[in-house]
Order: sequence, then C-alpha cells, then structure tokens
Amino acid sequence: MPKLPFRTLSLASGLALIWPLHAVAALPPGAAAEILSLQGAGDQRTASATTWQAARQAQPLAAGDFVRTRESARMALVFADETQLRLHQNTVLQVKAVAVPGQNTTTLRLEAGRAWTQTRRPPGSPLQLETPAATAAIRGTDWDISVEPDGRTLLTVFSGTVGLSNEQGQVSVGPNEAAQAEVGKAPVKMLLAQPRDRVQWVNALQADPLPHLRAATPPETTQPVLSALAARDPEAARAAWAQSRAGMPAAWSAVLEAAIALQSGDLPGARTQLAHQIASGTAPLAAWLMQSDLQLMDGEGDAALQTLRTALAHWPQHPALLAQQARVQLLTDRVDDASATLATAPATGSADLALARAALARRQGDAPTTLAAYAEATRLAPDDARGWQGLGSAHTEREDTTPARQNLVQALRLDPHAAGAQGERGTLETFSNRFGEAESAFATALGDNPADYVALTGQGLLRLKQGQPQAALDAFLRAGVMEPRYARAKTWTAVAYYQLGRHQDAIATLEQAAALDDKDPLPHMLLAQIHTDLFQPGEAVESARAALQRMPYLKSLNQVANDQKGSANLGASLAFFGMEDWALELAQQSFSPYWGGSHLFLADRYRGEFNKNSALFQGFLTDPMAFGASQRHSSLLQQPGSHGAVGLTLDRDFYRMSSPSVTLNGMDNSKVPVSWFVKAQHASARNFPINVGVVNFPAFHDPTGTAEGGADALTLGLGLQPSERLNLFAYANHFDVSLRASNRFATELDNTAQQGVLGLSYRWNPAEQTWFKIGRSLESTRFQDYPALFTFDPLWGVLALSGMPRKAFSDVQLRHSADPEPGTRWSVALEHVRERQASQTTAAGTINGQLDDGQNLSDILYFAALNNIDRRYTAVTLDGHRQINPALRIDGALGIQQIRHRVRGSRGIGLLNLGGESIDVAERNDTERVLSPRLGAVWQPAPGSTLRLAYQDWMRPLSTSTLTRVDTAGIAVEDRLLEAGGRHKRLVAQWSQELGHSTFVNARADHLRLENPGTIGVDMRTPSLPFLEEMRNAQLANLSASDLLEDTPSFEAGRLNALAAGVNHMFNRHWSAYGKYHYQHSRSEYLDGGNVITGRMIPHVPRHTLVLGATWASSARVYLSGRAVYRSERFEDKENLSRRPAGWGLDLMGFWESQDKRWVIGMAALNLWGPKSERQKTRYLLDARYRF
Repeated sequence: MPKLPFRTLSLASGLALIWPLHAVAALPPGAAAEILSLQGAGDQRTASATTWQAARQAQPLAAGDFVRTRESARMALVFADETQLRLHQNTVLQVKAVAVPGQNTTTLRLEAGRAWTQTRRPPGSPLQLETPAATAAIRGTDWDISVEPDGRTLLTVFSGTVGLSNEQGQVSVGPNEAAQAEVGKAPVKMLLAQPRDRVQWVNALQADPLPHLRAATPPETTQPVLSALAARDPEAARAAWAQSRAGMPAAWSAVLEAAIALQSGDLPGARTQLAHQIASGTAPLAAWLMQSDLQLMDGEGDAALQTLRTALAHWPQHPALLAQQARVQLLTDRVDDASATLATAPATGSADLALARAALARRQGDAPTTLAAYAEATRLAPDDARGWQGLGSAHTEREDTTPARQNLVQALRLDPHAAGAQGERGTLETFSNRFGEAESAFATALGDNPADYVALTGQGLLRLKQGQPQAALDAFLRAGVMEPRYARAKTWTAVAYYQLGRHQDAIATLEQAAALDDKDPLPHMLLAQIHTDLFQPGEAVESARAALQRMPYLKSLNQVANDQKGSANLGASLAFFGMEDWALELAQQSFSPYWGGSHLFLADRYRGEFNKNSALFQGFLTDPMAFGASQRHSSLLQQPGSHGAVGLTLDRDFYRMSSPSVTLNGMDNSKVPVSWFVKAQHASARNFPINVGVVNFPAFHDPTGTAEGGADALTLGLGLQPSERLNLFAYANHFDVSLRASNRFATELDNTAQQGVLGLSYRWNPAEQTWFKIGRSLESTRFQDYPALFTFDPLWGVLALSGMPRKAFSDVQLRHSADPEPGTRWSVALEHVRERQASQTTAAGTINGQLDDGQNLSDILYFAALNNIDRRYTAVTLDGHRQINPALRIDGALGIQQIRHRVRGSRGIGLLNLGGESIDVAERNDTERVLSPRLGAVWQPAPGSTLRLAYQDWMRPLSTSTLTRVDTAGIAVEDRLLEAGGRHKRLVAQWSQELGHSTFVNARADHLRLENPGTIGVDMRTPSLPFLEEMRNAQLANLSASDLLEDTPSFEAGRLNALAAGVNHMFNRHWSAYGKYHYQHSRSEYLDGGNVITGRMIPHVPRHTLVLGATWASSARVYLSGRAVYRSERFEDKENLSRRPAGWGLDLMGFWESQDKRWVIGMAALNLWGPKSERQKTRYLLDARYRF
C-alpha cells in the first residue's frame, strides 16, 4: 500500500476525531446495520456464504452482508452511521462498508430492485451507492434509486444533491430532479412531472380488513369469522371460516379468505385472491375496499383510485367508497381532490365519512372541525375504535390531556391492538411528564410491533425530555425510516439534532417537516430560534414571518421550551435584529395568555417596570420551568440540566462600580418537573455623587464629598409542576445597600428590602386557565445626616437630615381567562393590595441669609416630619375580546376600583432665635371609587397592515405588578408617568404597515391626561420590584430596547399630546436599521404652598426626540448595536429648574460570544459626544461572563 502524504494523513486523523461528534445509531455491538422491519419474506447471507438464510426483524447485519426481499415484500434498515433505507420487493442489496472512526465512507451496492434512502452526512464522510450501471455519490438527504434486470439505473432526488457517475460521464442531480444511467452509457438527466409519486411505496400503512367487511351488512354466518378477526387472531378466524364456509354465500367466503390472508401478513396471496374475485364480477363491496388498501400500500395510488371509481359505478355515492377515495387522495397528497370528494358525499349518517372529514380537516389545520368530525364518528359508531383513537390523538396534539386520555383509553378498550393507539397514549403521557406511564405504553406498543412509528416517535420525545438526545435520535431515525412523511417525527428529530450540536442537520430536517405539514407553524418557530441562536438574524426573521402566517393552525406550544427571555416568541428574531417596533407588532399578533413565552417576550418590550413585572409574573406563573433553561443554548424543548454563570460588570459614570455575580439555575423532571434559579450579586462603588435634597431649587450634587459603599442582592426562584395542569412558582429577593460618605456631614445610608411571592396557575384545558399569586414586600431605610437644602425666606442652608422610613406591601391577586369559542376570550381579575408606610424625619442646623438692607443674618433651623399611611386597594376587572371577522377584533375591559385612604402627615419647620414657625398637617380619610372603562379595536384590512385604536381609563394599582391585562388592543397602558394610585385617561391611534419583506413603518397619535396622588408632607412613593428581571438571565442586549425616557418623572398632574413615527428596515441578512421621531407637547402642574403652579413641562419629557439606530450581527458571533439620539430641552424636576440642554448623544454597544457559547464579553459607551454637565457625562460599561 502506498504511503499517504502527510497532509492526507492529517486530514484522515482529523476526520476520525470529528466523526464521534456524529454518534452512531444504537445498534447491537459491532453491527453495521439492523433490519428494523420486514413485511413479507426476505433473506440474508454473509459475503462468504453461498446460500441464503431467512431474514428476521431486529436482525443485525455486518459489513459485507447481503439482504434481499422477495415478491411483495418490504424491508427497512437503520445503519450505524444513521442512514435510513427501505427496500422494495425483489431487491438485492450488499452492505459493503459503513462509516466508523478511521473509515469515513459508507458503501452500499444495489444489485437489483429499488431502494429509498435518507441520510445526513458529517463533513468528510461520503456515502456511495454502487449499481451495475453507475455509482451515486451521496451528498443528499432524501432519494430513491431503482435497478432494472439489465442494470439500467434510475435515480430520483427529493432533497440535497447526488452525483451519478460511471466511466462514460457524470451528472449532478438536485432536489426534485432525476437521472438515468445504462451500462456502458453516460448518465443523463430526466424530467419527472411528479417525482414524489415514485416513493409512495415508502409508507407504514397497515391494511385492516375489518372496517371494510362491515361497510355493507355481512351475512349472519360470517359473525364467528368477524369476531376472530376483531380479536386479531387470524388462526381462529381461519378455523371459523373452515367450519362455516359451507353455510355462507360464496362471494363472502372468498372475501373472508382474503381478509384472513391479509391479517396473517400474506399480502401477495390476499391481493391475488381479491383481484381474481373482482375480475369474476361477484366481489362484494369489501373486496374493492381491501384491494384499494393493498394498492395504496404498494405505492400504486392511481390504481387504488381507479379501483374505487370502478366500485362507485356499482355502488354510486356509497359512503364507505367515498370515504376510502378521500383517504387515498389525502395519502397521495391530493388534498383538493379529497375535499371535492367529501363535498359531494352525504352530510351525515356515516362514521366512515366522519373519519374522512376529520382526516381532511386535520390535514388543513382546522382543529375545531377535526374534533367535531371525530366526535361525530364516535356518536355514529361507538364500538369503532378508530373514532375514539382519532379524537384522542387530536386532543393530544392540543395537549388537552383529560379528554385525550379518556378517548385513547376507550379506543384501547375496544381494540387493545389498534395500530398507533398505545403510541399515542405514550406520547400523551410524555407531554404530561408522566414518564412511567409513557414507558409502559411504548413498551406495549413496540412489543406488538417494533416498527410502530408512532410509538418510536413518542419514545424519542420521551428521551428528549429525559435529557438523552442521542437515544432520542435513534428512536426518531427508526420512526423516520418506517414513515418518512410523519411530520411530527421530523420536527422532534430536528430538536434532537440541535441538542447534539448538529445545527445544519436540524435546519434541513425542520425544512422537511415544514414541507410535510405546510400548515404547522411549529417548524418555522423552531427555525427562527435556531437561526437567532446562530446569529443569523435575516434567516430568523424569514422563519418568524412564515410561522406568523400559520399561527391560526397552531395546535399547541406547551412542549416548546420557553426560556427566561421568551425566545420562542415569533418577535424574538426581529428584536434580536434591533427592530423593536416590528417585534412588538409580531408579538401582539401571536399573543396567547396561555403560553408563557408570550408574556416573557412582551416583558422585554415594555419600558415601564410595572408593565414589565406584570408580564414576567404571568410568564413565570404560566411556565415556571422557563427560568431553568440553559443560559448558553436554546434547547427548543424542555431539557433537564444544571447551568451556571459567573460574571463581572465594570461601570464608570460619575462613580466607579464593580459588580461580580454568580448564577445557578436548572431543571429536573426525573420525578416531578422542578426548576430553580439562584443569583448572588455584590457591588462595590466609589466616588458616588450625593444628590442634595431640594425643593423649588435646581438639583445639584453635594460638592463637599462623595460616597463609597456596597450592595448585596440575592434572588431566588423555584418552579414546580405537580401535574400537567398545575404550575407553582415562588420568588424571593433580599437586597442590602450601604453608603458611607466623605462629605462634611459624614452621611450614612442603609437600605434593606425583602420581597417574596407565591403563585400558581391551573390549566383547565388548552383555552382556559387560572392564575393566582400572593406577595409581601418589606423595606426599611436609615439615612443619617443626609444633605438637604432648607429655606426660610430670606435664610437658607444645607442641613443634615435623618430619618427611618419603613414600608410594607402585601397583595392577593386572581385571574381567570377562558376562550368559549375561537375568536372570543373573557377574563375576570380580582386584586387586593394593602400598603403601610411610616417615617419620622428630623433636621437641625444653621442657615444664613441677607436682609434687603444688606445685613447678614443667621439662625438655627429645626425641622421634623411624621407620616403614617394605610391604603387599601381593591379592584375587579372584566375584560375580553371578540373577533368580529377575519379583519376586525373588538377589545374591552371594565374595572371597578377603590382605594381606602388612611393618610396622616405633618411637618414643622421653625427658627430657634427669630421664633418663626410653620406647621402643615395633611390628612385623608376617605374611600375613592373609580369605574374605569377601556375600549379598543384592531383592524387588519390587508396582510401586513394593522390599525389599533384604544381608549384607556386606568388607575395604577398600589402593587408592583398585576395579573390584570395591561394592554388594550395591543397598546400597553402608560405606567412610566403614573405613580401608584395615579390615573390616566388616554386616547391613542396606531398604524403599522409592512412594506415588502424588509421594511416596517408605524405612526402613533396619543393624548393623555394624568393625575398622580400627592399629599403635602407625605411620602407616597411607588413601590418597586427591580430584581424580578434578574430571572430573565439576559445574555445580550440591544440599544433599540433601551428606554428613551431618561428617568422616571415625578409630578402631580399633567397632559401629554404626542405624535410619533418610526421605520425598521433590513438592509441584508446581517444589517438592520431603525429610525424614530417623537413630538411630545406636555404640560404639568403641582402644588406649592397651597397654590397651583401650571405651565411646566412633565419632567424628562423633551418636546422633540429623534433616534437613528443600527444593528449588525455576524455568524462569527459578533453583535453590535448603536444609536444616535437627539433630545430637545427638558427638565429633571417638576418645577422645571434643573435643565438638561438640547443636543445629540451617541450610544454604542457590542458583544462577542465564543463559538462554544461559554464566554460573553460586552462593552458599551453611552452618551458619547452628548451634552456634558455636572449631572451628565459619558458612561462606560464592561461586562464579562463565563457560562457553564
């Protein structure tokens, strides 16, 4: 053997190292392949043997072995390199070699006959299939090849590329192309009108004669034979037939004999007998129906239809014939023909027709019609297991577990060996996380039929949920070789590939699943997640748009893994690409309150903390497994495992801060699904500026010194799913901060906050759910010698203020939502909150001033303030929506809210020497009752065009979040401008328009009237829950998601008239940009010494805002975003004394992620080149995380 060049040796060694990444299928040790299924007679022999031995199911094959099928036989094989192969009748194949580490080529030889093959090859591992006329070099995934007795070879490719060559020439054959090669002649390409028709024989259909025998009333003498056939006992049936044949009509005797042969597996014998009987002209109806079944199994769809058309000439409009005709048309992808057949059939009275209508509706994605038709079948034929099994399977797809389980149990009671029933039951129990019951069902199903593709698919799903993707893939490959058109198996196969790191195989398989079921949005949703995870935003957006078009046909999303960010949401790909407005529109169009991903994704679209926390709580209550998801990968399906990250953030502004953190989270479903989340953070800060407390004076920092300090935060989350209906969620946070200043007062500040929430959701059915939560929050603050500016005209001075405010909040909330019919939703929400605050504040010190005559004056000022607040908020809200027609939806809510106020506050200020003193007392002892209606409409006159109109009368609850809806017609309430107990009345119109596939524009007109509670001398600050968002475990950020409002404004009342317009545009698959313009005309008012001061701007709201931003994402895992922001003049305070000048600012942010997704490094520079002052400067951040 010649010596290989060094470079070739290196390549071979490299491929040997790469190969184990594509693990071998689970076969017996040392086996090159395994016979998964054998229908009819087949044989096997070794390379050295001269005689053939009978082949058997589950038989291992070694390299060099031959296999062959006989007349009317079929064989399915799975290879160690994951190749899937089906052999037609009269076929001879040799397994010459199968790729293994160190030998990367699989070589097969097809001597005669026909084979269908599907394979996914790792780089550098070719598959070669030799025939007498040519060799096929496989780079494809799905193809059919046949060899005639003279060696002539016909190749048809359905996906991928195959090179067909011999000594005379070669051709490259692509998807839906064919080529032919003859011995001694170069291969040539051919045109096939319907290439998929060539593989109709590749199916897992089973012919059940019993329903056909009962299509027409059988003679009484046939009952013993029919009973034995119903018991799946062909030997007993043959004995009963022999005993009673003399007393039954000859035609029925013959058709029963064929039925017995069919159930015994003698398909050639059955087909021969049926053909002879039909030719004689004496065949009963059952013979025609059984013959069409056998023709369909052999891939002869046209022949089966011709058989049925001939039978219909004898029995016009017979329900069983029409139902069988529609079934054959569906199975041969003639959906429109099936619809036309059933349209001419009688409307009611036939269980066969009801089953056919259910199958058609299921193919068309019409879930309500599917369920209704199967229910009709069970009513018309309560003893027929097919209707119950179909109904149970349809409910399983929707994960409506109770009726699914009841119907499948009934089907198995009627027919314990019904094909696919145990597999469906096992799949249902897998969905329900009842793994023990699932294992039992799959064992029973595969014990009856080791090639049961429904059970194999369900078993693969079970292995995925148990965190065994390689075992799952083996099961899926076995299912796929038996029924390549089973879309469910393709979808979950792709998930297994992705979890194994085989990203391109996952993408290709999902594309196959989408082609098999063009109504199902799930493959497109998973593709959007994968492309986003691979930093391919352009492809992700395309997939998300395709999914949105199919959302009306969605079956269920409960198995799709949510993560902390709601990545499964359709808008996630657009948000990743920096197109926030477009993302929000897509998220609203696909919103479902019963799916956690909808809430979790919307949480990041909301800018205000109240709306954000409301969405987060509902997301975690709906799916408490979400925060157990991996921080590195989108697993696509809930996957057990433990994850962690260590991080460090450096922040430079006026201060210098470093913040290390440790995060641990995970999910386990070995017993009861449970998820956990723990994050510990510490922050150390220095040079922290101290804001001097001011009233009616421009804000400024204490010039005498800064503070140093530290903070510690611990965030805990726990989720539990005791059953498929019940979800439990617990959250707790402890936060401590301590600052010590080096200013002239030696200011000290200590704050401790503790928050906890317990909640649950109960899923009555896929369209009805209840949420409940209780929460408790405690906060205590101690500030000692905090600088505050006091004035006692004409004297003023900065004094040391000390106090110990304490706050306590508790809330109980309940919400129930139900969809009584498609397009209609009703909800009721109850909420009760109690707020208690108390504080005592004192200050004393010297103040100075000058009289009009120039005389200097000084005195000792003393100050004291007390407050005590006890407020109780109670609300009942009814809301709902109704889809009037496909283009118009009406949305509304009515809230009945009340706040019982028990507020007492007092403050006193005086001069020790001059004797002046002022005492203010504020009390409120009343109950405020509000009827707050909300009404909206969503009109979509054309695809891509949406008009949203809303009137919102909303009182903000006293809580940190609510279970009540925070949007009307997809427009969220404005929580950023309202304090707890505040109220706004708002009228808003919003238009959005997609311009082609790359551009989205929107415009909004907004009118707001706002009132915030304000009582002199009383601290009624809005409660906060800032650390719930930590459980989102965000890894990357885009500046397009950052709020343009620089800080939360504080004011008593105001008006805001706003106009806004924006555009999002994709330049290519890596670049996107957006632009926004906001015109905001605001007016606010506040009380000052009993006087109402008007004509001020709402704090932090500029008249003009212009934003230009861009995002660039690379498959090299570099992610950049930037924006330039112009803001006109605005003010920090309600008095409009602390001015921020107009000007542009530039924000830049970038991330790099390592190829193994362990390291994430992020950097940001904010307000570059923007206006600078003692209160505004450039901020720099560096964030580094290592994930494990």
